[in-house]
Amino acid sequence: MTWRSFCFSFLCALFPLQCCGTGATDPEPSSIYTADMAVVGYHIMEKADCGVYVWKDSLRTAKPMLIDFKQKFTTCSGYGTWADVFAEIEKQLAVKPRVEYQQPVRFFTPDGQPLDGGTSSSAPLPQSFFLLEGGQWQWPPVRKGFEHVIAIAGHRTVKLVTQAVVPSVFFVSGLVTGEEAEGLIAYAKPRFKESNVIKMDNDLDGDTKKYRTSLDYRPKANETALITTFQARAASLTKLPSSHQEELQILKYDTKGFYHAHDDASNLIYYAQNDRLLMDKHYGYFDRMLTLFWYLNTVPEGGETNFPVADGAPWPKSMASCSQGLIVKAEQGAAVLWYNMDATGIVSKHALHAGCKVLKGTKYAINAWIHNKPRSTPIAKWDPKHPRMAALGRGEGKDDAPDDGTRHLTVNTDTPIKVFWKNEATKEEVFMLDFPTIPTGKQEHERIATQGLNTHRTHVFVARDRATNEILSEYRVSNKHRAKNLRWDILTSKQKSTRDKKEGKDEL
Repeated sequence: MTWRSFCFSFLCALFPLQCCGTGATDPEPSSIYTADMAVVGYHIMEKADCGVYVWKDSLRTAKPMLIDFKQKFTTCSGYGTWADVFAEIEKQLAVKPRVEYQQPVRFFTPDGQPLDGGTSSSAPLPQSFFLLEGGQWQWPPVRKGFEHVIAIAGHRTVKLVTQAVVPSVFFVSGLVTGEEAEGLIAYAKPRFKESNVIKMDNDLDGDTKKYRTSLDYRPKANETALITTFQARAASLTKLPSSHQEELQILKYDTKGFYHAHDDASNLIYYAQNDRLLMDKHYGYFDRMLTLFWYLNTVPEGGETNFPVADGAPWPKSMASCSQGLIVKAEQGAAVLWYNMDATGIVSKHALHAGCKVLKGTKYAINAWIHNKPRSTPIAKWDPKHPRMAALGRGEGKDDAPDDGTRHLTVNTDTPIKVFWKNEATKEEVFMLDFPTIPTGKQEHERIATQGLNTHRTHVFVARDRATNEILSEYRVSNKHRAKNLRWDILTSKQKSTRDKKEGKDEL
């Protein structure tokens, strides 16, 4: 034995996980699936001669761990089932125990097939396999420009090309034929209605304050043979069963139509006081895991899909800009697929996206939202001490029952108003209530009107003059108690001016 090989053997005995068991001349381990940047919760495994290499969070530049089977199981095939190997991998990665409503971790082949831990050691492990802490399949992003060629339903082959790593965004070509796209457009045209949620943004320029301008139609599952075809392709491409799918949303954006930056999943950090939503979303473990956005026509100009914070881009100054980060063009027959939940199974802030303004022509598209659990999954039980509550800033809850959010809002104003909920993070506004008429009595108690609404502690509302759209006042729901009756005194500009003059506030 040479002095070099003796030293190597001695060091390997001391540090077995950092060494390869075949000697000092072993090649540097590698995997085609490791990523340019960390994909948290997505771990890559490659089989070694007598063990498994593990790249934590897929990171290519990090040195992989080696799980040496001779050390762990006496011989290279000394483990009973694959589950023994999987357990050792989880141990080395320090995967945390699951909490209630969190899905178990799962191992997959590179084409998205789950691995059965009960398989005997007599069957060889796959050369490459992955561990996803969120428990549901996601295509590995690897690097920008990486290609996956996938066979899907209908004897079709499509290509996924990575556009961004965080969030994982893919351009999908060849997903729809021109005939299929035109057929779906023709079917939806007489059924389009204005999209249900109209949102607004305070910092918009131009002649409109609408946050979203589109028409849509949501067909029932399997409503037509063509819709069934689209649903089957979505399931086949994503490797998630149709039971996880929402109904498709077919969209139409006319010229100047847009949808400013938003999330498709519920980032609960913004809704931490909404007890019902926390239960609906299993405290963050049940949501729209991915969006498959199909383009039914090529838009002559504009209409792109924008991911403003992809791959570490700074947070945009305006949700309306549509000018930074990743921009994907709308091409007929193609789609863009992205993951709203990261590989740990939690909603990612990086999945913020927008539909850029259509500058010329019309844009037709489909939203296919697919959840990480079956849509029929029951609502979670109320648990104010669930571990996720602390992560959402709620601390240890003391309430005996969940807040259902029902309130009565009484406004005191002498002008008709509209009330909007304001998202303080994105500055978007969502229309809530309309007060088209207000009693005109001389006394303050005679100028009030009351309506019911659903809200939660810390929510902020904006009152706008119904005629001029001027912001008159903001109101924050108290975080200290669950008052069911809310009172809001709103002054017009004229009233504010009169008050300020009386108080001397107009003097410098």
